[in-house]
Amino acid sequence: MKHVRSSVGITAAMVAMLLTFGATQAVAATSVSDVPVAKSASAFTKDFAKSNQPAISRAGHACGGNYQLASADPLPFGVDPKLRKGVLYNYITPDSGSACAIFDNNTGVRQYMELTSCPGTNVGGPGCSSDKGNFLEYAGPTYTSTKGPRGTCWVHQAYMQRVISEGITYGKTC
Repeated sequence: MKHVRSSVGITAAMVAMLLTFGATQAVAATSVSDVPVAKSASAFTKDFAKSNQPAISRAGHACGGNYQLASADPLPFGVDPKLRKGVLYNYITPDSGSACAIFDNNTGVRQYMELTSCPGTNVGGPGCSSDKGNFLEYAGPTYTSTKGPRGTCWVHQAYMQRVISEGITYGKTC
């Protein structure tokens, strides 16, 4: 008799392990899924994370371990979140000073997308990382330092052909 390992069992074990790790880090973050949400996240981001757990988890896992969701920005700005075309996810590692971005495609069709992440506010300067192409799911991950040349700030620039062109600066001082 052949033994088949269930991917559901593996996923449940991984979620339990990550939730246990998140529980030990309760001072730094709260968990709404298997990816922790940073304490510094806005009320909007915390609510968005609760109602969009699969997307938060998928994007967080694309960034890698130890990242916490710092913000989720439905794009284009000013559009009802239910009508969004994409979401720019900003993940941080509080201890190492690193940021990761994922630009989620919510259109349901392949789109030309660009995502660039840079320390400070100089898009295209030294220390930037980019991901460009035709994506069905998301652009990224892109990584940068959260320590810019003039303070603790960084920028993620998101572009979706004929739909979105937004730049967002994150951090406390710039």
